[in-house]
Amino acid sequence: SKVGSRAALSLLRINPSHEAAKYFLRQVSVFGDMDARIHAIQAMGDWGDKEAFVILANELRERQLETTTKRAILTSLAQVNPQESIPYLLESLKDSTVHETSARLLGNISAPVMDSVLATLQDESSADGALLTLQYLSLPPVRPILDFAQAAVSCAGEYDGLMRGINSQSKNEALRLLAESLHHKSHQYAIRALHAIGLLGDRNSMNLAIENLQSREAGQQANVIEALDSLSAKYRHIVQPLMKLWEAESVGNQVVDWERLLHDNDEWIRECAAFAQGYGETKMETLAALSSMDRILFFKRVPMFAHLSPVDLKQVAALADEEVFSDGEEIAQEGEVGDVMFIIVSGEVRVCSSRNGQEFEIARRKAGDYVGEMAILGREPRMASLVAVGDVRMLCIDQKSFEGLIRERPDVSLAIIQELNKRLKEASLKK
Repeated sequence: SKVGSRAALSLLRINPSHEAAKYFLRQVSVFGDMDARIHAIQAMGDWGDKEAFVILANELRERQLETTTKRAILTSLAQVNPQESIPYLLESLKDSTVHETSARLLGNISAPVMDSVLATLQDESSADGALLTLQYLSLPPVRPILDFAQAAVSCAGEYDGLMRGINSQSKNEALRLLAESLHHKSHQYAIRALHAIGLLGDRNSMNLAIENLQSREAGQQANVIEALDSLSAKYRHIVQPLMKLWEAESVGNQVVDWERLLHDNDEWIRECAAFAQGYGETKMETLAALSSMDRILFFKRVPMFAHLSPVDLKQVAALADEEVFSDGEEIAQEGEVGDVMFIIVSGEVRVCSSRNGQEFEIARRKAGDYVGEMAILGREPRMASLVAVGDVRMLCIDQKSFEGLIRERPDVSLAIIQELNKRLKEASLKK
């Protein structure tokens, strides 16, 4: 596909009216597989024909567009016509999977986009992408940046106060999810404020401080807090209120403000609050089907996903399909090519292998364990069969969704590597 696309590009550079080459690129960019589409889209961008801009812009409206394809389209739009690509790039700042690409491309366009990016900064859904874009631009005007930073600090403090009204140490998982979501929201606003202040001074030092501040190591966070005090001395009055967010994680004695939480501007916070209020009325094991919130709570118990933020867990939960298997039913067969991984919600699964005509049980997996991840990672035949012990409920993630997940979420990739290492050690000890 790459050779074909480059050949078509070469023909169009020799003869811009070469109809067969045009037809080839346009067909492949729409109907080819993912790799073929990307090569064709890149060739259309290199070609730079105005007709290509319209075709690519239309493709950008596809709802199920893969992230890598979307990045290729945005890059090609900016190549074909930088000025006309600006609205598409600004809109894509709302998408966290591609906003880095959009920010870089807007940065290349430079001065003409400054006012538009500052306006986009006021849109909650685009704020992170707009801040990233400003990193690629020259020094922005001070007043709108300070106003944004102060508003972000205020929001960070408000969500921190709401979080401290909830006992995050409670055995109620739904309350803990709500507290974690409020904690994440508070820190999101705090990080935005720091990024904004960094735009007005030493950007590289501030970015490094933010990266270390997001570390899970308490000692490292304490060192960064001290460094921030000197790094942002000029704007200390703005940054100072944020320090308590990392200095003290203890929960206060405030009363839970349910009315405020149930009417929050953030749909996710509203969902968490409503779920927490009614949690515990029905056990997960007795539900006919798991709700999206029940799935999220379950994924929090799975080592592979335990360190993801609640919003990221929502994305994982949306990828999974639910299946139920009866006692003795074969879930997967040894030797077949695996294209699904299974996460066990309830029941047990026997992991079996056949040797010399006899079946041996290698391991037994319980609720919270996952099986089949090696097969879909390596696209190889399954090394063992999976058999249900009693009634088994599972959440299943197919190969395409799984690959997209680990490509977009490095945290998941790291967790998978660590878990695979653990299982390889476990297998070697049994030999």
